Amino acid sequence: MSKIMVIGDVHADWETLRQFLLLHNPTMVLSCGDFGVWDLEEMKNEIESSCPIYFCDGNHEDYRLLAAVRKRVRNRCVATKVVDNVYYMPRGTTRRIDDRNVLFVGGGDSIDKAFRIKGHDWFEEETLTEMEVRKLPYKHVDVIISHSAPDLYLNYLIYQTMATLVIRQKNS
Repeated sequence: MSKIMVIGDVHADWETLRQFLLLHNPTMVLSCGDFGVWDLEEMKNEIESSCPIYFCDGNHEDYRLLAAVRKRVRNRCVATKVVDNVYYMPRGTTRRIDDRNVLFVGGGDSIDKAFRIKGHDWFEEETLTEMEVRKLPYKHVDVIISHSAPDLYLNYLIYQTMATLVIRQKNS
């Protein structure tokens, strides 16, 4: 059994992250967005982790940088290495962890975007779209790691679950 640390809103505070890792000594870290992807060189120099860190995007990330990281792989929904032991989990990526299917759903809507600069510290891509929600897997998902739980996806998941139950009852 893994010792999994679930965190959110690191905001590139690598020193605090390092302290948490030393204190808790997890075998894996799952980050729920706002990890702080702004400078890959800084991440490479500052993050010291003996365990893998998997993060989904939040609403405070550099989406140009994340797009460049994703171009390294063809598959849209696969863990993508950012720096040593740190992996970006694009929206819709699943990973099997301790006999559970974990779905990563990034994104969020910045309430402070009026005070930020589009393309510099605010990006339209931060908001989960309806099309992205429709492409998310809903079957066989045990855990969702998300920065902001989108109502649209939760409603869709509930609808699919209810539809499955109705079909099962009819076939019984």
